[in-house]
Amino acid sequence: SDVRIFLVKSAEKDGGAVAWFGGGSDLTPYYLVDQDIIDFHTHLKKMCDDHLSDDDNLSYRQMKRSCDEYFYLPARSEE
Repeated sequence: SDVRIFLVKSAEKDGGAVAWFGGGSDLTPYYLVDQDIIDFHTHLKKMCDDHLSDDDNLSYRQMKRSCDEYFYLPARSEE
């Protein structure tokens, strides 16, 4: 996992700050072990189910689809 906290402070002398967490996770080093892949996605889906609300307009399925599209490498014809 790669988790970071981002902190942006106002340029004003007494200005406030905004902070949020960001980052990601992946299967590296990547070896084709089916059970590792199943466990990884099962855990991520459970975290989404436990922490996202219907008001967030997000789901594990939507975020996985976005990641799959973003990280697709046409030269490797990955699916």
